[in-house]
Amino acid sequence: MRARPQAAPGSLSAELLQALAHPMRLKILNLIGRRRVCQCELAGLLGEHPVNISRHLSVLERGGIIRFEKEGTRTYPLLAFPEILRLLRDSEKLGRRIAADRVKTARRLTGKTK
Repeated sequence: MRARPQAAPGSLSAELLQALAHPMRLKILNLIGRRRVCQCELAGLLGEHPVNISRHLSVLERGGIIRFEKEGTRTYPLLAFPEILRLLRDSEKLGRRIAADRVKTARRLTGKTK
């Protein structure tokens, strides 16, 4: 058995962030992180075509972010790791801080105080 090559520094983070890098995927994760929802209900709840939801779920599954649980004929997407929700909350906070900083910088550069 060959040893698996070591991942380049930052490449795993890049893969994770790439899988998360779509607003609809973030909506899906926030929804399934709050409650158990059948895959068949996601399109209606999110106002998106079922094919698009399926594609986003595939990206999230390939990225190791979600897994699926079957119950009879129903399939439920679940977070693979609860830390995903913390990552989403923290990135939202950081995004707000960055946006506020941009506004401050723009005001400073244009000489406007408000």
